[in-house]
Amino acid sequence: DEIMQQNEIQTVDEFEDWIPERTGEPAEDLLDRMRENFLSQSVLGQEVGSRIIITPLEIEEYYNEHKEEYVRSEGVRISQIFFELAGKDATEQEASRKHAGEILGRVQRGEPFYEMATRFSEDLATKELGGDIGIYRRGMLRKEIEDAVFDKSRGTITDLIEVPNGLLVLRVDQVFREGLAELEEVQEEIRTMIGGPRYAPA
Repeated sequence: DEIMQQNEIQTVDEFEDWIPERTGEPAEDLLDRMRENFLSQSVLGQEVGSRIIITPLEIEEYYNEHKEEYVRSEGVRISQIFFELAGKDATEQEASRKHAGEILGRVQRGEPFYEMATRFSEDLATKELGGDIGIYRRGMLRKEIEDAVFDKSRGTITDLIEVPNGLLVLRVDQVFREGLAELEEVQEEIRTMIGGPRYAPA
């Protein structure tokens, strides 16, 4: 999705045609290499990252000493329920659209978003997190997504949003004002900054 957005590619088919033109290799080879990289980073995170301890006090001290680095534009933290459409025929897509509409109705009627994401989202990377996809600032998201989540109150649930490979239901979990980011918002970023010099040698 990030590569498609950066290069203004609208469909998965266009993406698969674009990769050989740009890299000289089949799309499958690039995706395999990306998967291997994600897997190796996951293993390193478990086997090395888990042994590097950074305390809340260290994070707070770093934040207080570098506040000028954390002045940001407005932002939102969002969660998603994703329904795959790519690679499905017309009948399967219609069934997925119907299913997505049913799940949207359930969360709009008050069923827990976290539970619905864990049970029904087809994005394996985020479903175990209850759909949490993190914090985004203005300009980081597709326009149709940004229009649906910015200037909205906490707890807002969007209608179905179509993206190149599927459908999304989004929930606004937190709203961040423009200005100095709160410590809670940037603590994982700070953890990475502190941990980097320790992580590489380990």
